[in-house]
Amino acid sequence: MQKQIEKMSTRTTVRGIKASKLKLAIIPLPPLAEQQRNADKIDAIMATCDRLKEELEATKAAAENWYRAVLQEAFQPEVE
Repeated sequence: MQKQIEKMSTRTTVRGIKASKLKLAIIPLPPLAEQQRNADKIDAIMATCDRLKEELEATKAAAENWYRAVLQEAFQPEVE
């Protein structure tokens, strides 16, 4: 792909490629079944990330509550 783009380029940068030439580039793609496996794997990874984010937020909230309770206990005047 990179070699094709370099051949089509009118300058030394990719910005020099005209859209009409870029449309003629042959872009290799994996078979549809492999694309689907990749998409499924990405979906699973994203679901794991979402779950971990929720767990992290819950842990952070619990830690903040614990911290407030410790401070309240430490600075609350003792009632006898």
